Amino acid sequence: MDQLVVFTFAFVSVLEIALPFAAAFWLAKKLGPSWKAFAAGALFFVVIQLVHAPVAVAVQSGFGAGVASQPLMLAALAAVLGLLAGLFEEVGRFLAFRHVFGRAGIRLDGRNAAMFGVGWGGIESAIVGALLIFTMFIYASLQPATPAYIAQVNASMNGTLTGEQAMLLSAQTQQLLSLSPLDLLPSLAERIMAMVLHVAWTMLVFLAAIQNRKKLLAVAIAWHAAVDFSTVLIAQLAGVYAAEASLLVFAVIAAYYIKNSWPEFMQAAESAPQQTGA
Repeated sequence: MDQLVVFTFAFVSVLEIALPFAAAFWLAKKLGPSWKAFAAGALFFVVIQLVHAPVAVAVQSGFGAGVASQPLMLAALAAVLGLLAGLFEEVGRFLAFRHVFGRAGIRLDGRNAAMFGVGWGGIESAIVGALLIFTMFIYASLQPATPAYIAQVNASMNGTLTGEQAMLLSAQTQQLLSLSPLDLLPSLAERIMAMVLHVAWTMLVFLAAIQNRKKLLAVAIAWHAAVDFSTVLIAQLAGVYAAEASLLVFAVIAAYYIKNSWPEFMQAAESAPQQTGA
């Protein structure tokens, strides 16, 4: 166990949990949106994932094992998973703006839409941070995957560990123990970039909802799908750092969109009706 790795685990996970709330507090001070919008974004993300995640798992199972060694099948899987993510999340945002904001007493304006986007991307970041903390404790308790260690684990499981499971446990243990601090930093960068993207997508879907511009919803779905497709495919073919580089390109585009579309976004919000139909 490397103490520096444990420290990096803690550092990254705390920031992944804290940064979304820091962003929300900054937005609340700057624009004065409702915290109910932040809570709605977080809640909607969780609800959408409760439906989206099982479907994604079923699709992956349908493609079967060994997909990573078949580039065409991997590309097909990445495309399907990306499209599913775009459909579930962007349509979910659209439905929230059209049918939930008014009923929940949240004013349908740009300030609250932006806060909703921060809550959506923020809860995802916080969940990833919490999982990192869990992983940190597992890492801190690990011992080298010697035969004696595997036998000890097997004994703790009443001897139910099969030979295949023992090999898998050994491989996973070695993989965790071989982590370096640099292996953990991309997770933090990814969460920051993802939050920028979520705000950009939220802006697009908000305009689609209040102006009845379904083309903007289609753009958000396609954009989201493209991001997930490229990161999944590139991560498998070229590694994590190449995938993060591709995500950075999308995040820069998102930041540019946010900066240049913000005036239109806020102006459209000023005249937005407080209740909209389907």
